[in-house]
Amino acid sequence: MIRPLAIALAIGAVTIPSAQAQSVAGLVNDQIITLRELNARTTLAVLASGLEDTNENRASLQVAVLQEMIDEILRANEAERLDLSVTPEELDSAIADVAARQGASPDEFLNYLRNNGVSPDILKNSILAQILWSKVVQRQYIPQIAVRESEVEAELLRTLSLNNERLYRLSEIFVTVTNPANEKQTEDAIQRLRNAILQGALFSRVAQEFSHSVTAPLGGSLGWLPGTSLSKERRLALETLAIGEISEPVRESGGWVILWLEDLRDTAGAQPFNLIRLSWNPETPREDIEDVHGELGNCRDARTTAENLGDNGRELADILLKDISGPIRDIVRTLKPATASPIYGGGAEPFYIYMLCPPDRGSPAWENTYNRIANARLDSLLRNLERRLRRNAQIEVRL
Repeated sequence: MIRPLAIALAIGAVTIPSAQAQSVAGLVNDQIITLRELNARTTLAVLASGLEDTNENRASLQVAVLQEMIDEILRANEAERLDLSVTPEELDSAIADVAARQGASPDEFLNYLRNNGVSPDILKNSILAQILWSKVVQRQYIPQIAVRESEVEAELLRTLSLNNERLYRLSEIFVTVTNPANEKQTEDAIQRLRNAILQGALFSRVAQEFSHSVTAPLGGSLGWLPGTSLSKERRLALETLAIGEISEPVRESGGWVILWLEDLRDTAGAQPFNLIRLSWNPETPREDIEDVHGELGNCRDARTTAENLGDNGRELADILLKDISGPIRDIVRTLKPATASPIYGGGAEPFYIYMLCPPDRGSPAWENTYNRIANARLDSLLRNLERRLRRNAQIEVRL
């Protein structure tokens, strides 16, 4: 088994002789990060993200890279405290995944690193830290994330209720400011990342390498979000963006972020919904239908009634307004979500009641909303944890 201690040894968990003090880039308790290791990790970051390898880029990125190395030590120590470890098979599999993203076999990719002056151990230590942190998150923090079905339904209903609201398909790169003294350096670093993307680097690869958000493994993808779910800072940044553009760096709580507006659309007719239709024969006394109508307080009531009606109760799932034609389209446009429509029909025609409801559990819209709520809570938990780990450690940056 490869223990967490392997990371500490690899980056120098030793007391620093005074003669070597000038080679030290950072200290975390009694563990050191040398300038040589920092330079190698910066090279690795440049190669992995597709940035142009210039002295200017390297200098501006070093603060972000050093912060990541400091965080890796703190995370490894937390994993060691929890007695977590990584098997050789897990490490080999992760290296193979990284190589595959570069279109190479593991051996080809490791040779590529060697040819560019990066020891494969630098990559292995970085990946090892990522796997360990993932295990910390899975064991300690994922179980704390509880999202009730009612919360998801409420958010879906809120989204269905929005009038003239925009949906944004976004990706993010978030870089934490851990020390006010590094504010300008962090801003410069994320500006360099933005410039590199504008010059052709892939946003997703830069996010995977540099972003401190829980969305980093997804290439920074946030999916579709209603504007009302975004912070004021992010909404302001998006106001002037066209589809496909990258925002200027935005200062928000905890750090700096850049946003990629991949797509946008108005919610009118764009949100998937379920349509419940209840029907009765024309011979049914209207008073009976009015009694049922008075008991339809929410979608759960409507679904129960639909089941009791058998073939006369129907629910159309995950549909869009554009998929509906004829008179029903006009009815749906006027419906308030989770509220029974007026009673339609009568005379020679069947009676109908409609209700507009959020998609069911298991639908893409439901799962996306659940994940968005869960990820926001996980992100908050992890940022609090990392602040605590830094607060309890003795950290010194010597750049």
